[in-house]
Amino acid sequence: MMKAYYPETLEEALEALKNKDSRIIAGGTDLKLGRTQEGSLIFTEGIHELKKITRRDTHLAIGAGVTLSMLLEEREIPFMEKLVRSIASPGIRNWASVGGNLCNASPIGDLLPMVYALDGRVKLIKKGCERLLPIEEFILGRKRTALEEEELLKEVVIYCPVEGYKYFWIKISGREANSLSKVNSFATYKYEEKKLVDLKIAMGGLGPTVIREREIEEELIEVINRGEGVEELEVLFKEYQKLFRPVTDQRSESSYKLGVSRKIYLNLMEYILKDK
Repeated sequence: MMKAYYPETLEEALEALKNKDSRIIAGGTDLKLGRTQEGSLIFTEGIHELKKITRRDTHLAIGAGVTLSMLLEEREIPFMEKLVRSIASPGIRNWASVGGNLCNASPIGDLLPMVYALDGRVKLIKKGCERLLPIEEFILGRKRTALEEEELLKEVVIYCPVEGYKYFWIKISGREANSLSKVNSFATYKYEEKKLVDLKIAMGGLGPTVIREREIEEELIEVINRGEGVEELEVLFKEYQKLFRPVTDQRSESSYKLGVSRKIYLNLMEYILKDK
């Protein structure tokens, strides 16, 4: 027999998680055939503690219960409107949550490249303790996370300075709106006195998890600052591409995804070089 709980505080939610086979449900927009016949469903939409967006100096803490529509209203995040409007439809955005997008751990989750590129960390809590994990340690593979029994995701913290950085987001899908990604990418970079001082790139849909490689980012900074041409940037992309493991699925073939990834990369490089 299945039971439903509607906690109004984190304490109540953590208490409900002690029940056998408990599952957290936020918006529930991606359940589809993931049915539950037994155990307990814990609906978190009434927990206001999970619906806060808080600035902490150069970082933003986004509650797991924050919906995509709530992100649209957050004017302090300059890139968020373009990103969120590319996801699903208004009706789904009213329910779909940040925490759900992360815990679903889909290789094409549209918020994930942003969280990876902005050095995201997730705060996980259970009765009596909490822990902070880098997003790379939280998402272990396709649909797999480091979330333990009786533990829930409270918030994600991203690096988001008010000034100085520019942002790049692109999503390749079957149509412009209300469509799942085939490949997606988020990047951020910063110039100081015409020198590129920071660059972070994350790409989704090219493996079991989002791909980000810090060594290649550092090499790209050096190459761009030396004024190298497209040929050198292509060489670095070939190194980057060795990390890709796309699969053929109902949306597109792996060869298509590899080709698209190159175009995204070159598009990003052109975007960055124009700012130099």
